[in-house]
Amino acid sequence: MNTASAQSVKQVLSAVSGFAYNIELYSGKQDNSLTEAETDCGASSNVVTRLVRNIPDGANYKLYFDNYFNSPELQLSLATKGISSLGTVRTNRLPGSQLPTEVQLKKMGRGYSD
Repeated sequence: MNTASAQSVKQVLSAVSGFAYNIELYSGKQDNSLTEAETDCGASSNVVTRLVRNIPDGANYKLYFDNYFNSPELQLSLATKGISSLGTVRTNRLPGSQLPTEVQLKKMGRGYSD
């Protein structure tokens, strides 16, 4: 059965081995709750904040995520906990940035980065 009410989205905090350490299910109701000590980085970035709650501060973990979750605020928040992070970023989440446009990047050729 593939109905909209039966579908859910899963966000998972997992290791290189594939072992899942934490999971958050999203089934349509907005749950953007944070503790008072956590920085509000926006709805999608807050998913990461909730998933890493059990990681001890300063434990030297490295997180990788895609542009749906990434934001400068999230990376700063993780850095204050001693968590390194890396991810692609959407240009609309970088106000005032001087990044080249998609058209300019295509002219630079495959493999170009800025």
